[in-house]
Amino acid sequence: MTWALGLASRERGVHGAGVACLFPATDGGPGPREVEPAAVADLRTSRLRIVKTPGAFDMMSSAAPWGSSVEDDDSPPTPPEDLAADLNRAAVVLGHTRFRTQGATDALEHTSPLLVDSVVGTHNGDVDVDTLPAPPPRTRPKFDTELLLAALSDVGDDRAAICDLLTGMVGRTALVWVDLRDPIRLHLARAALSPLAVARDQFGRLHWASNPGWLRTRLPAAGLRPSGLRMLREGTVETYDLRGGVPEAAWRADFVPTARESDLRKRHSVALLGYTDRDRAADDALLRRRVLSSSV
Repeated sequence: MTWALGLASRERGVHGAGVACLFPATDGGPGPREVEPAAVADLRTSRLRIVKTPGAFDMMSSAAPWGSSVEDDDSPPTPPEDLAADLNRAAVVLGHTRFRTQGATDALEHTSPLLVDSVVGTHNGDVDVDTLPAPPPRTRPKFDTELLLAALSDVGDDRAAICDLLTGMVGRTALVWVDLRDPIRLHLARAALSPLAVARDQFGRLHWASNPGWLRTRLPAAGLRPSGLRMLREGTVETYDLRGGVPEAAWRADFVPTARESDLRKRHSVALLGYTDRDRAADDALLRRRVLSSSV
């Protein structure tokens, strides 16, 4: 299912793409690393696998050599067999397509999913780095997503600190993350503007995407019946308990995010790219933010 949603997400960006497969926990921590994980095209450990490309999502496909484009319109590209097996056995899969806002266009270290300290996450948005906490000495964050995930690693499961972090930053943000120190919990958050839709299938599994239209069409195409499809309201963070195989809501909190005036001008052309008029109107009812004026 993640692969189908990833192919749909190409309309939102072709500057990088990736998937992270998180496998059932085998120990109490993320374990040592001998490489800088963000820059690795295919990172594999006993706990996870992260595959990334500096191009569009379909450039990870077995239908073309690594790094080349796919031009077959008759059949959609499919994942390599070994990646398909990992997607199927993973307890959680995070997918991402990148439209560059910060960092280099073709740099894997700027492409999600990212592993930063103990956190694996994806981030859709653009945040002022000056509004994020200073990086801890054990990391070398270069741009907003790395700083944000490093900060989430620092606060861990402190719910008040999570809300303070999301409230204090300025810009567009939707994100999903798992802390490998507590891998039974999945976190979803929407701050200002950047959308996040969620739905369940007939087996109770949770699916999410930037565009609710993808869930309406791609789940049925895979033989799944979407239910409870909804958009997260701005200023919402949710945590799900993954024990038992079916995600159960464990915690939810509201906060008031802050956007810049420039973010508002990009709402339809960037944040809601590909949305139907009906979905745009529905999202209008979910807006809840402060706006930071650029005037002095």
